[in-house]
Amino acid sequence: MAIATNTVDTKPRWISGKELAAMKPASRDALIENLLPEQGLILLSADPKAGKSTFALELCRAICTGEPALEHFQPKQGAALYWMADDTAQARFVRNYQEVFAGVEDSPFESLLARMPLCGEGALELRSAIARSGAKLAVIDCLTSIRSEREQDFVRQEYEEMRLLADLAAEQSCCILLLHHKATGKRNNGDNPFRLTAGSFAASTGPDGLMVLDWLKATRPERFVTFVSRDLDPLSFLYARDPQTRRLFYIGGEGWDEHWDDALRAYRAERTGTLDSAVLATILDATERTARSRLAVWRTAGLVEETGRHSYVWSNQFMAAAERLIGGAQ
Repeated sequence: MAIATNTVDTKPRWISGKELAAMKPASRDALIENLLPEQGLILLSADPKAGKSTFALELCRAICTGEPALEHFQPKQGAALYWMADDTAQARFVRNYQEVFAGVEDSPFESLLARMPLCGEGALELRSAIARSGAKLAVIDCLTSIRSEREQDFVRQEYEEMRLLADLAAEQSCCILLLHHKATGKRNNGDNPFRLTAGSFAASTGPDGLMVLDWLKATRPERFVTFVSRDLDPLSFLYARDPQTRRLFYIGGEGWDEHWDDALRAYRAERTGTLDSAVLATILDATERTARSRLAVWRTAGLVEETGRHSYVWSNQFMAAAERLIGGAQ
């Protein structure tokens, strides 16, 4: 239902609670189940070289092929666009595309390799491409490369740039994924990962959703994603790249990042058979009380399954993910 706005011909109108209660606002469905809304602007931030572009290409591949993203999140099939505005990373982008889209002979995917400001020809070019292709997802890589020259009131300017993209997504009924970096001076500070996004407060306020990608450890293939938005439930999950196939795959959800290392360590020592607090305490060099508590948490997270009183085995989901990483690395 349209709501009256202040224009030359229309006076501002206050809406009663009764009217609001009777309204039926359109709901925004998911473009990729639990991961991306069908319409809106999502800001994805991460450290340099953490895998933003590869992750974004995986989402594009899912949309273009209809295959689950990360072999887990079901998409709606359609076209995807990728504006690689960072002219220092274009060669790497081509290599990443060839790796992520390996085996896909033809798909409704297009890329623009050009650096131009968003306010002006950049927005016009993006609007035209989305309208022409009917793209369901448009990725912009990255915010630093499309920003206009900073004005004195840069907070308002940055907010207006974010809302320009959000309005474009609403106008074209698509999802726009904008890639950005974390702030160097704020990394690893605080409990809120969304406070670490580089730039002003407006960079986090303007979008419809915020996604942060972190590596579990810099020398490991696992990545951890945290996501919040106006339309989808909060989400956190762990994924990795298969050492053999080079495909990205989902590992597990809430809590898996916190317990993944200890669980892998225990799995290497005890792949088959039953786990109990005595066995786990020996492996982790911990007390039985700590091991018993750890197993209870692992059961809740889905890493292990209880077979009897205080007796556990590894879950099929955990074993499949562990074998892909451990077996492929051997």
